[in-house]
Amino acid sequence: MKTVMHQVRKDVRRHAPWLLAWAAVCILPLVALGIPADSISSRLAVNTIAPAVRVLLFAVLVALVVHEDPVVGSTAFWMTRPISGRALLAGKLVFVAMLLVLPAVSVDVAQVTSAGIGSRYVALAIPEITLNWVVYGACVLALASLTSTLSGMIGVALTVVVLASFLWWLPSLMARGPFLTLLKAFGSQDDSLSAISSLIATRTLVAFMVLSGAALCVASVQYHRRQLQLSWAILVAGLIGVLGLRSEWQWDLLAPPPSEVETAGLGARASVSIDSNGHFESQTIEQAGKAVEEKIVHCRVVVSGVELPLAGEVDAIDGSLRFDDGSRLAINGAERGNEFRSRWNPVALEALLGGVHFVNLASEGALTTAVLRLPAADCNRHADAPGHLTGTASLKLRSYRVAAELPLRPNAVYDRGLEHAAILAVMSNGGDFTVTIRERQLSLLLVPNPMLNRRWLFTRFNPNVLYVLRNKERREAFWPMQGMLFGVGWTFGAGMDESMMMQQYRSNIVSEPPLPHIDDAWTAGADLVRIEAETVGSVTKPVEVERFVITRDSARH
Repeated sequence: MKTVMHQVRKDVRRHAPWLLAWAAVCILPLVALGIPADSISSRLAVNTIAPAVRVLLFAVLVALVVHEDPVVGSTAFWMTRPISGRALLAGKLVFVAMLLVLPAVSVDVAQVTSAGIGSRYVALAIPEITLNWVVYGACVLALASLTSTLSGMIGVALTVVVLASFLWWLPSLMARGPFLTLLKAFGSQDDSLSAISSLIATRTLVAFMVLSGAALCVASVQYHRRQLQLSWAILVAGLIGVLGLRSEWQWDLLAPPPSEVETAGLGARASVSIDSNGHFESQTIEQAGKAVEEKIVHCRVVVSGVELPLAGEVDAIDGSLRFDDGSRLAINGAERGNEFRSRWNPVALEALLGGVHFVNLASEGALTTAVLRLPAADCNRHADAPGHLTGTASLKLRSYRVAAELPLRPNAVYDRGLEHAAILAVMSNGGDFTVTIRERQLSLLLVPNPMLNRRWLFTRFNPNVLYVLRNKERREAFWPMQGMLFGVGWTFGAGMDESMMMQQYRSNIVSEPPLPHIDDAWTAGADLVRIEAETVGSVTKPVEVERFVITRDSARH
């Protein structure tokens, strides 16, 4: 032990400037906690740059400490230093654990605690945060032990990334070919994949164990036996094992209890009806470098036979529209892609809210569903001509619930342990009403969060959460603009995500009949209702309309 601690003190003295930089980088996220919540740009900058710098500096420090007494090359420790491999490895592990992993874990735990997350979930986050940093540290230590310089370690790391990518893609390439593999990888994902399933969480935990075990074995072989070929064999075997777990591990050790929502026989009771009149709107797309006008046909689609708390939502419609002249238009719901439109069921939401009536569904386009996309020439040719529509409707079955009823004032809070939301500001402007909400979310492998915001770079949106502006006394409610929660956000800590979301409501839109005006008198008795939805299943139902007409008079340009 004396030799081990002597080695640690030597490394501390040797790398003191780097350790001071590491301490500053660790403290920076804690300083960011004092930045005002409305300083979005400052919080975004600090919470984006600091974690990236911390991860890079962690890897550099591990490499410098290992390469101070290299395992390979002409300056290897066993040729130039009178110390055993066991003692030297122990010294390096103590340095990494006490001076790198422990501060990083402490900072992440402090961030999670300061976010207002419940103490139970903070306790569950600690082992996961620790595991993340331990796995990362073990992997960097293993890579550093295979080289004698930082540039050499970077080269080995790139080699491992290329090798892992090849092993990841190989089964798919052999099964489907490169084109279908790329299509599958970059295609759209279903909303049900938003949260980490218990099986995926189990696979991830087991993969972390295998990965850290393989990395520590590589380091142990290098320090004790110095057999580079054996180390690489262990590394490749570990990669194959980790990548194989993504599809082969079938034991769900973290399976939650069965859902209390009854879905048996729901497919038999659900039915779908499509209105016989469709209206279209124009949009311009780019094809082969040219601007091309196309039309998107919308109509009202009603799902019935589903009772609360469940609701049926139209996910896609596939089929065809045949006309008397023999021409045919294909209806392909999959080609429409994600239009960032809500597919909430307004009728079910009105029932959920106790009969409150949405006054602006038509003006916000929440009553209709896009069923057909076609070139402008085809739309003009077939406008007002009846056709026979047949196909299938894919329904998503979701469970709706009222999660919170918040007063319209700053600092009103919704807290359910994994998620903490607070109203930062409310603003009324000539009939438009805007609510700014700060959300902090935690997602753990042990406790997945089904209500996580979708993330694309710094953009955040959530199709599973809806904020409705409601006035109980008037039995009126406003549907939010775009029917979905949008904002900007950033990730910090471990599994923590903070976002600034805005929900807008409009009463100054031309509508028939005219909309109630959102003024001080209307908002005096109003509140903000948070509604959450969780996907529980899906069904397909046949649809048919004998005389479906793309009505020219109802075109929207």
